[in-house]
Amino acid sequence: MASIYTYSFSVTFAQTDAAGVAHFSNYFCWMEAAEHAFLQSLTLPILEHFDGKLRGWPKLKASALFQVPLQFGDAVEVDLAIQELTQRTIGYYFQFFRVVESVRTCVGTGEMTTCYAEKTGSGAAFSSIDILDRVIEALSAWRL
Repeated sequence: MASIYTYSFSVTFAQTDAAGVAHFSNYFCWMEAAEHAFLQSLTLPILEHFDGKLRGWPKLKASALFQVPLQFGDAVEVDLAIQELTQRTIGYYFQFFRVVESVRTCVGTGEMTTCYAEKTGSGAAFSSIDILDRVIEALSAWRL
């Protein structure tokens, strides 16, 4: 059975529009924040310098489906699971929940694909590389 990582936060005033509704762009920031917290929980680096190269997880694509608007002050939980894991990419699946008195109501979903990549200099572009075996092993338990 797949494991699910849960990331929690509250919607801040700065994340809302004049009507107090969370702006759609924040969902992408929240997906990335959940990803970072997830990787850190596994003691996996988000960025690292290795053998004179910078390695990280640039995003290839992201999408979200908004079902119910979130508002200023809402308590939110984001469930993260891995729906696809290849030698070079991770495909994440997210569910967003508003939490009121311990009751979770799904308000949206999202997907994001990231690759493992490195660059060799300050002006160089990132190039995808194989994910390290130890990282694949750590991530495998989180697959849907």
